[in-house]
Amino acid sequence: MPDEKFTVVPNELLYCDLDPTLKLVWIQLASLCRRGESIDFAKKVTGMAETLGVSAQGLRKSVNKMHRLGAIRKEDGNMILVVPTAEALEEGESQSISAEVEEQRKRKPSVLIQNESW
Repeated sequence: MPDEKFTVVPNELLYCDLDPTLKLVWIQLASLCRRGESIDFAKKVTGMAETLGVSAQGLRKSVNKMHRLGAIRKEDGNMILVVPTAEALEEGESQSISAEVEEQRKRKPSVLIQNESW
């Protein structure tokens, strides 16, 4: 783990058009990652969330959104923090609601038919 007393953040992050909440998440993740890279993020997300004092589900959701916006790259299960470009932010924000719904995990189908449940 990097030095716990401070976190170095690129100036470009301060001035990019990323949502302020996502900037904070980016900085929090940077505080836990060496050289801006986390190995096996999927396996460590619960521990990272616990350290940051947030829910694992909320952290996953933020990371996925940041990935879509270009603030995070995923390579072989690793998460790499990058400062997003203006083009990547515009492209990520223009994603349709249906695409976001498709990205969510699939739920187990219900066995009950709506008419039977009443």
